[in-house]
Amino acid sequence: MTPRQVHALLKRQVVTWQREELLVGIIASTTANFSFCRPDQPLEAESFMLHPIEEDDEGLTGEDVMAAFSRFPKTKPVDKS
Repeated sequence: MTPRQVHALLKRQVVTWQREELLVGIIASTTANFSFCRPDQPLEAESFMLHPIEEDDEGLTGEDVMAAFSRFPKTKPVDKS
């Protein structure tokens, strides 16, 4: 196995860890924010992550998808047959 392949596998594993940590962080932050002894400032899911997601990541977001779909016309095309 080449060093490049090892790096690609490690990067893929880190992305998997980040996804799992974010899911667990969502549960943990929701539990903490809605408990009887909730904090004054709401906790974020990212504060429970060991491998936080970098902000400069150029991945596709939900806002990007919504912006792409907003460019389509809202009406259906007329069938001329």
